[in-house]
Amino acid sequence: MQRYALVFGVNTFVALLLQTLLTAVVVDSAGLGLDIFTQFLVYGSYFAVISVVFLLAWLYNLSSRRRSEPAESDSPPVSDTSSSR
Repeated sequence: MQRYALVFGVNTFVALLLQTLLTAVVVDSAGLGLDIFTQFLVYGSYFAVISVVFLLAWLYNLSSRRRSEPAESDSPPVSDTSSSR
C-alpha cells in the first residue's frame, strides 16, 4: 500500500513542478509576460498536447492488446454433444 502513496506523491510533485514552471514562464513579467489571450492559447495548447499523448498511449495499448489476443475465428466452434440425449 505504501508504493501507491509514493507513486501518487511523485505524480503530484511532478504535476506541481510543471504547473509552477509553466506559470513562471507564461504569466510572470520576468518570463514571457504574455497577455491574457496568448496565455489562454498557451494553456490550451499545453492541455491539447497532453490529451494527444494520452490518446496515442491508449491507441498503442489497444493495438498491442488486439495483437496479443488469439483470433476467435481461427479455431472451429465447439459444439456440445453431451446434452443431446
